[in-house]
Amino acid sequence: MTVFFLTRREADPRRLYNAYLLGAALACGIGFWEMAHRLVGSIPFPKELFYSNPGWAVLDGQMSGPVPRINATFTEPSSCATFLTGTLYSTVWSTLRGYGNWATRLMIFMSTLCLLMTTSTTGYVAMLAGLVLLIVYAVLSRERRLFRRLMMFIAGGIVCMGVTTLALTAFAPDVVKAASVVMLETQDKKQSASYEERTQKDADSYQLAFDTYGLGTGWGSDRSSSLLPGFLATIGVVGVLILVIWNGSLFLKIYRTIKAAAGERSLDAWMIEATFTALLGRTVATLISGPVLGTMDFYVMLAMLVSSLIRLQTKAGKRVRA
Repeated sequence: MTVFFLTRREADPRRLYNAYLLGAALACGIGFWEMAHRLVGSIPFPKELFYSNPGWAVLDGQMSGPVPRINATFTEPSSCATFLTGTLYSTVWSTLRGYGNWATRLMIFMSTLCLLMTTSTTGYVAMLAGLVLLIVYAVLSRERRLFRRLMMFIAGGIVCMGVTTLALTAFAPDVVKAASVVMLETQDKKQSASYEERTQKDADSYQLAFDTYGLGTGWGSDRSSSLLPGFLATIGVVGVLILVIWNGSLFLKIYRTIKAAAGERSLDAWMIEATFTALLGRTVATLISGPVLGTMDFYVMLAMLVSSLIRLQTKAGKRVRA
């Protein structure tokens, strides 16, 4: 229904994308508020309002060494990091491609800071994977402007980190010590009981796929720790292949449409790239440590991507006929 709504001539997908960014800004703001509350107990935080669903276990008291881990509006830090990974991928790519405005650039800073405050290994690995993907794409595409902007972006990030580290070392050395403890704990998570439990869930899911000869046990009959083992256990090898084929076909359509519209800085081209990278970020994080892709915003973003693709292809077809 979202696709049907957004393919209307008068529809403006940018308003829905701005709502997505506003939701991310709200999550970051509540995350900063939560961190202030846990560091300075005198600051009130309406926990009963934000975590009022009795059907979910809310893990809002976790610590990473001396540093509290924040949930923002989510049930656990890794869920918050997974959501913000999509926002970060989308806003960084939009900025590097010359789209967006000051709000898009502000969200890069806010989502990065909030993601770091979750101390989620999932978020850290997804951030690193995104940087690697960016560098690989910039090199293979041979787009000089993109590569130049990427190098400037990385250099700016290194300078900001260096200045911040020097300032903290001079005025708040305890923060630097706490950050080093967080990094050491992140590296040692493979020895934790929770890591062993998640690894065992994934191993059991792979075993289910093997026991059913690759056919799977059906939707909802298994809950793994990561996305791929869960897919293999429930929809089997055939289902995974169908997903790969469909997504590969969609990616080819995106690539050909964007390439055909090269040089055209249209709203639909921006929405295609912004939503695709947001979906990519969420998928990368979920592949690392997420059992399902079941949130509504993921499928709304997918609908925005498909509708923008249809709109751009329709306009290209009209120009060809003219």
